[in-house]
Amino acid sequence: MRHALSAMGALVALRIFVSSEAAAQDLDSLEPGHWMEVPSSHLRDVVPVPEPPGITGPSSVMVAWSGGVYDSVRDRLVVWGGGHGDYSGNELYAFDVDAGSWSVIWGPSPVIPPLDDTCRSTYDDGNPASRHTYEGLEYIPTLDTMFAQGGSLWCGPGGGDSLSWLFDFSTNSWQQAADAPSTMLGVVTAYDPVTDHVFHQGQLAFSEYDPAADSYTERGEVSAGWWNSSMAAAIEPDRRLFVAVGGNMLRIWDLTSWQLTEPASSGGEAVIGARPGVDYDPVLGRIVAWGGGASLYSLDLDTMTWFEHAPAADNTVEPTEPPSQGTYGRFRYMPSNNAYVVVNSVDENVFFYKLSEGSGTPVPDPNPDPNLPRGGDSADGGGCGCRLAATPRRGEGSWLLALALLAIGRRTRAAHTPSRR
Repeated sequence: MRHALSAMGALVALRIFVSSEAAAQDLDSLEPGHWMEVPSSHLRDVVPVPEPPGITGPSSVMVAWSGGVYDSVRDRLVVWGGGHGDYSGNELYAFDVDAGSWSVIWGPSPVIPPLDDTCRSTYDDGNPASRHTYEGLEYIPTLDTMFAQGGSLWCGPGGGDSLSWLFDFSTNSWQQAADAPSTMLGVVTAYDPVTDHVFHQGQLAFSEYDPAADSYTERGEVSAGWWNSSMAAAIEPDRRLFVAVGGNMLRIWDLTSWQLTEPASSGGEAVIGARPGVDYDPVLGRIVAWGGGASLYSLDLDTMTWFEHAPAADNTVEPTEPPSQGTYGRFRYMPSNNAYVVVNSVDENVFFYKLSEGSGTPVPDPNPDPNLPRGGDSADGGGCGCRLAATPRRGEGSWLLALALLAIGRRTRAAHTPSRR
């Protein structure tokens, strides 16, 4: 149900829209190394009235171990969350980058059961129940669909299930999909632009989901444990790697050999030790992560060294801190803008960050003299990790073509702590 606006309320809403739209337009001129805060961009302004029940209410759409996806066709950050005893609303929210404002794009279900010990996968209308979504959401641009799996359902025990779901943005509807072969509350997923598949790490198995065939193929076995609930992941498409970061771990699945490794890395404590947001940057050709503060970090997979992308000296904006429960998919790369978006609370503004020039810049090397010791080969053998060499932009052609097509399509379509995990 939407808010009924009085004449004064309509004027206020108009001012919010105009100021937010102007701020969103400033994104085009945002310089690398700078953060930007979108004014008056609180999701709280569009929550349903009356609010669906829950101990912590709509704030749990973000802070209750929940994430989101980036709809690159329409340039929108879409978030979905809640669940357990925290919030029963299963509505989907979208932040429109061009308009600089939030809206409810689907739901909530009209009839929501009271909180009890029965963990239901669906509500009476057949649509998926509210849940903590963790890193279980992915956007599939070729199908204009959001994939969802895992999570802690709206119920006292907070249990989960094996069902998968697809939300079709073109028809604005949910469709139940195949059961995952291995699941848990905090699954970790990543979309692969090469195959158009979603890779899925459950409690005991690593699997590949084909949305066209609506089928999973198990690719490897691992006892994931609760580390899964602290991680976010992205695909490095050219090296064919599934890279998961967080919970004091770095785990990498090779998508060719189906081997899992846990390599040591240096310089990335700020993201590895967090429950970060993680995405792939096709301009840098690197996995990029954010775990709080003003810096982003990118991973050099050749040296297993994290490079800190500190903001420019004249940057005056810093994003709000992420909730302790995690960022997950609420930090995403925006292809048409070559920038990042992140949001941390329904009562806080949305932030953008520009990491590189529109055409892309190589990662700088702070030690460019080839005659000097570098990285783990330092003269004292201390492995200082000071080599942060520029990395060529691998597979740039296919990625940039895909991004250009997405941009063309877009233009033409003119704190409160939750109950428990």
